[in-house]
Amino acid sequence: QAKARESGASDVLLPPGLRAEDMARPGARAGGAGRMWMTSLEHRFASGAAIDLKWSMVDEETDALGSSGDGAFDLGGGARSQFASLSWTAPIAPRVNVFGSYTRGMTSMPERGTGLLRDWSRVDSDSFTAGVVARGLFSENDQAGLLIGQPLRVSGARATLAAPVARDLGGNVIISEQRVGLAPSGRERDIALSYTWERAPGVALSSQGVLRLEPGHVAGAKSDLGLLLSLRVQF
Repeated sequence: QAKARESGASDVLLPPGLRAEDMARPGARAGGAGRMWMTSLEHRFASGAAIDLKWSMVDEETDALGSSGDGAFDLGGGARSQFASLSWTAPIAPRVNVFGSYTRGMTSMPERGTGLLRDWSRVDSDSFTAGVVARGLFSENDQAGLLIGQPLRVSGARATLAAPVARDLGGNVIISEQRVGLAPSGRERDIALSYTWERAPGVALSSQGVLRLEPGHVAGAKSDLGLLLSLRVQF
């Protein structure tokens, strides 16, 4: 079975029964105002495996990849990004599925900004997730998941750093320009564990834990750990 669709938003293709909110998976962070177009092609196999190809374009009016700045850190008035994504899921045993996704992005920045950083090159970025989910471990109505992923990270970008260094005799500011690389020094990796038990129809207890290594893609940054317990009741 294959089908194409267009929409304004979509989630990573996950195995049946796995809700995105049950897996604290890395994801894109929301930015400012803008527009998004998306199209996708999905194919499901008789074995239960599925593959999904997506292309999207995002126009941000004031931000760039969800980041913004003012004054000396003005990014120049928005950006246009294109993303290509491949998502897949496949059963490897009864009630056990593996899944994953990879996204590659290309962002065009304004040709000339007014902040310290100007004349941006194309900004390349990528992200990925991979994991496994199992159902019916301790009861017929539970599921557990393990996920490893990297949030969206700039893999290549250069810009001109225009910084004031002195004044001449007439009081005019002398600007020094230097070409600099802007890829982050580290690489964040997130490891997420989740367990959900549906106690009764419409009543579920969930526990989640997320370990972030080099959070914020900062080399040597201290790892952090997040834990969450939740009770979901539908009525």
